[in-house]
Amino acid sequence: MKLVRDIQVAIRSLFRFRTDAIINVVGLSVGITISIIVLLYVRTELNYDRHFSDYNDIYRVVTEGYIGDDYFNSAMSPVPLSAYLKNNFIQVDKSLKIVRGINKLVSYGDKKFNEDNFYYAGASFFSVFDIEIIKGEERNLLLSAEDIVVTQSTAKRYFGDDDPLGKRLLLDNGLEFSVKAVCEDFKGNSHFHCDFIASDNAIRKLYQWKNPEDVEEAMNNWLSIGRYTYIVAQDTVGLEKRLNDELRLIIETQIERFEGVDSGVGGGLKSMGFRLQAIKDIHLYSKLENELEPGSRYIYVVLFLSVAFFVLVITCLNFINLTTARASQRLREIGVRKLMGGTRNALFVQFVVEAVTYSFIALFIGLVLVELLLPGFNMLFDLNLKIDRQGSSVDLIYVTLLTFLVGVVSGLYPAISFSGYNEDVIFKRGAALGKKSMMMRGVLAGCQILVATFLVIFSLGMFWQYQYLNHKDMGFVSKNILVVERGHALGKKFSEVKAKLKSIPGVVSVSACKHMIGKEAPLQSFKFVDKEGERMVLLPYNYVDKDFFKTLQVNFVAGTMWGRTDQKMSHDIVVNLKAKEALGMSKPLGKKINYMDASSQDYGFSIVGVSKDFHFEPVQLPVRPLLLLDLPKGSFYDNLLIKISDDASAEQLVGEIKQLWKANTDNEPFEYVMMDELLKSNLVEEQTVLKMIVLFAILSLFVAWLGIRAFAAYVTELKMSDFEIKKILGASNVQVFNELFVEVGQFLITGVIVSIPLSFVVLQLWLEGFAYYSRIPVFVMFAVAVAIFGLSFLFVLIHSSRTIKVSPFSKSS
Repeated sequence: MKLVRDIQVAIRSLFRFRTDAIINVVGLSVGITISIIVLLYVRTELNYDRHFSDYNDIYRVVTEGYIGDDYFNSAMSPVPLSAYLKNNFIQVDKSLKIVRGINKLVSYGDKKFNEDNFYYAGASFFSVFDIEIIKGEERNLLLSAEDIVVTQSTAKRYFGDDDPLGKRLLLDNGLEFSVKAVCEDFKGNSHFHCDFIASDNAIRKLYQWKNPEDVEEAMNNWLSIGRYTYIVAQDTVGLEKRLNDELRLIIETQIERFEGVDSGVGGGLKSMGFRLQAIKDIHLYSKLENELEPGSRYIYVVLFLSVAFFVLVITCLNFINLTTARASQRLREIGVRKLMGGTRNALFVQFVVEAVTYSFIALFIGLVLVELLLPGFNMLFDLNLKIDRQGSSVDLIYVTLLTFLVGVVSGLYPAISFSGYNEDVIFKRGAALGKKSMMMRGVLAGCQILVATFLVIFSLGMFWQYQYLNHKDMGFVSKNILVVERGHALGKKFSEVKAKLKSIPGVVSVSACKHMIGKEAPLQSFKFVDKEGERMVLLPYNYVDKDFFKTLQVNFVAGTMWGRTDQKMSHDIVVNLKAKEALGMSKPLGKKINYMDASSQDYGFSIVGVSKDFHFEPVQLPVRPLLLLDLPKGSFYDNLLIKISDDASAEQLVGEIKQLWKANTDNEPFEYVMMDELLKSNLVEEQTVLKMIVLFAILSLFVAWLGIRAFAAYVTELKMSDFEIKKILGASNVQVFNELFVEVGQFLITGVIVSIPLSFVVLQLWLEGFAYYSRIPVFVMFAVAVAIFGLSFLFVLIHSSRTIKVSPFSKSS
């Protein structure tokens, strides 16, 4: 069979030209390995939430509107919305509301754990999100207020090998649950992850304990945006419009009752509406407030797909250059074949088959490398990429087609070029190797170095921005601050424990806050009066202890912190400079500001201090206005902030603090983190992407230099006759090399120069996703380009020096 014979010839050619063949296969295998890993990453990103069978029909209902002149856009929605959708919209097949319980203490006997992934959900949870039930009931789950479902890993953590069904779990808020089922763990590419799913009827039960007379009002409050609402609907045409039209009057009525005035007067909560968000779009496209978990950016998908494409282009160009580099050796073979009756079509097929054979050998090596390197790659970059064993046949088809395409593209130019020569001129020396083909090969080499230089400059630009964010002045000092979570476990003992902590040698200062610094801050509507009358604004806020500014070393520009008070809470408030601007107050000290809590109790405050702006949210976000309040009595701080001295032993201090914690809590888990590490965790995604791009840039540069080697070898062979004549006439080796590098370098320098503006433009597009950024200086881009060009020069020198040093007389002898 002719195809088998062509493959045999390709394999013989591989062994005959071993050096070039090894370089070819190594280059292709590196390119294929990178491409497979990148495609695994991209597939994971693009397939978020697509493992749910109804993913095309699942939507999250999000809320948007205006409070005063401030626009809000929240992933959450009002409490009654889910039931209203199910009862009034025939096209809604299923509806669901869920609530996240943050930092819950869950107890089972002596075991106690702080849990972040605790959720309350309606009975339709497992029909909307078809998570497999591994053990226990599959129907009628989450109907009772005591029902709870735990994941497989959670059941193992709490109950070991014991049967988890029927086991009782106790929450720190007094609720008790009975395990009704165990479900599989949530897949990594889900936009939220649960360890516990408890019945949302438990929330009604909690309300009945605290405010029995207000339960129905709380459950029907359209202005209480505190649930995540999901629906399953195949037909959503007109659903958004009808929903907003029907609810407008209900919401405006509640707004008027809330404000006590007509909703159009006073600049309060002016409007609120809803829109549908496809669940498959949440991870990459959603940039809402109150997201369940941080998402990613679609630009990274585009970036990595581009990297995979460019790497494949480099490897294909590398193959072309290497295949045509020793053209004279292949041309003699072609001449003999044509003299023996070989046709152009037959030779064309032969060269394509040879390229495809090389590609599939590289594919085998690439698959082995992926299998071997993927665990280490996941560990290095903190990812969870894996080859889908169940869908491996489909993956194999895709990879096979990709490899075949790479082989065809790589072999196409050599096949067209070589098969087109006539046998009557092949044996005339130099007739086959002309300058026309050198231009094409030079352009290919230039493209290779362009792509590699672009990736190197881009990765350096990302590193520059990462370092800028990592070392940016946050407006406060985070060094040596130990953050103890679940500070509310101390309850009324907070002041007593705070005094004891301050007495420990090495502890400089102690404070606390409700919402953790470095995390997205909650929003609250505040009222104040200016020259235009009463206004309402939506601003971030936090409850902080009076030593907060001392502990974090945040400076005041006017006024000071509130002092001691025996009242229920201090009626003093501190604002930052951004809040001063947002409130339009040139002299804010002494000005009044009010807010109303969920129980409709109105609190009035007097501004006593203005602090400098500081990054209280992730550093990627802009600094927003901030209001800092004293915590009402009866409420407790969630985070203790303990500043330790530079010369203190952190390990010893942690031990003493832990003992004090255990002595003043009900043996609750002691969990802490250094604030520096907490802030760095906000840059994990940027760090991961940066490391991947750096790795791919290095490999791309390696493959590009292989291509330069091939091009230099081709030019050397093409110009060898000229070089020999010039050496006979007295030219030195340096002069010969200079001529060689001029021929090679003109293409390389073009590629390097073009890469600079390309890198600048793409970097700018990426940087626009940050509120604050530092662009790598252009002179650094030029320096990197010059360095790569210089290394390319050295690479050509090392490779060509041996050939150039050969005396023309030694050949004739």
